[in-house]
Amino acid sequence: SLNNKYSGEVIILDFWGLGCGPCRSAMLAHRELVEKYAGKVRFVYICDAANNPEAAVNDFFTTNNIKGENMRVSADTWASLSSHFNFSGIPHMEILLKDGTLYKSSDRFHLNDSFIENSLLKE
Repeated sequence: SLNNKYSGEVIILDFWGLGCGPCRSAMLAHRELVEKYAGKVRFVYICDAANNPEAAVNDFFTTNNIKGENMRVSADTWASLSSHFNFSGIPHMEILLKDGTLYKSSDRFHLNDSFIENSLLKE
């Protein structure tokens, strides 16, 4: 499970796809945060392997210097994740706090230093 692998870190699950312009823009916008909070906040980018060829995804990460983790999952896994987190469209983001609980907010997340420091990392 992700919680065991990244114990003590905040995990940001970013569901995205190559064909989704807003998804790609957000990933580019978050590059500095990924590096600044390495070791405290883990960015995990998840896409559906069926619609996102491995070579193209890897090329996007490399070309754009995206340091977050790149996970391509099967259509079945994608379907179960979208059901579990109750989303149908992308971009979609979920945040797991250090204790493994889901960060719940009715607001769309605007990832920036202030939000990460004050909402996600405060003890």
